[in-house]
Amino acid sequence: MHSKKDLELRELSEMVLQLVENQRAMEREIGFLKDNLKAQNSLSKEMLKIHKVHRDLATKNTEQLGRIETLLKDQP
Repeated sequence: MHSKKDLELRELSEMVLQLVENQRAMEREIGFLKDNLKAQNSLSKEMLKIHKVHRDLATKNTEQLGRIETLLKDQP
């Protein structure tokens, strides 16, 4: 028959094992979050590049349309 102390020690051991398991699970989740954050940062950088390209194209298109308008107005 187990003594009360043996049962308490076994319960403490189980609790420690569960804490270690929970800690590892949290560390894995933190790793996933870090990976997701890196991916989001990369995506944000790429989106910023695309935005700059669109802005540059819009500026160039505006300039060209202005030039076309001027040329058309100058025609007899």
